[in-house]
Amino acid sequence: MSSTDEFDPMTHTGRGAPASAGLLDQLRAMASVVRLAHHQRLPVDPAQPGSLYVVSSGILVLQADVTDTRRVLPGLLYPGDVFEPAHAPPLKDAALMAATPAEVLRLNMKSYASLAEDNTGLYRALHQRLVAQHARLTLHVNTIGMLSGEERVAALLIEFTLRLGKPVAGGIAFETPLTRSDIADYLALNRDTLSRLMSRLKASRILLQMDRSHLVVRDWDGLVAECPIAEPLQALHRGVNPLRKL
Repeated sequence: MSSTDEFDPMTHTGRGAPASAGLLDQLRAMASVVRLAHHQRLPVDPAQPGSLYVVSSGILVLQADVTDTRRVLPGLLYPGDVFEPAHAPPLKDAALMAATPAEVLRLNMKSYASLAEDNTGLYRALHQRLVAQHARLTLHVNTIGMLSGEERVAALLIEFTLRLGKPVAGGIAFETPLTRSDIADYLALNRDTLSRLMSRLKASRILLQMDRSHLVVRDWDGLVAECPIAEPLQALHRGVNPLRKL
């Protein structure tokens, strides 16, 4: 099966928007709603894991400082993803930063624990999200450790296309939720190196940059060919809309 068979840009609808509720309404009834403006931070303390967070809309990035001048971005959270502060690295100023305007449902851990008996369906759904996110994190760690810079950039563009892309004339368009600096830190790349790699993708006509944040993937098969982990990325991100199950 070719990559074109696996992913049809003409039927792809994008995955960045909030989905229909279902069991999410039950979670909302027992949680507090936290609305975050663009780039607003929600501090998390791994030593005080008193809450569970569920992303109901928007995209967030987990970030922390290694030194006063260096930071890490260990993970991205999409609608339907679940976050426990205990999962944050014990680094300075760990926080969830809203890469886009976002809404998060905050559930205290006592209420979450009670779901194991009171609402097993919702409890299992949240647990399954954590399992899926662990698989994504493991793949991302291996991406940073094993792939070249070119392959890392292609991997992230494939992920964004699958999660956020919408068909347009000439390709699949998406608005990247991360700044150029965010992308460089997330992929453990020098910013100048990232700019050079993006320029190469544009020169090869795989990618078209409409403006600072809007990109069009013009050659999906060409992008897939740039990344040796394209197949597992598609398995993890294609057709994902977990809020329909919540």
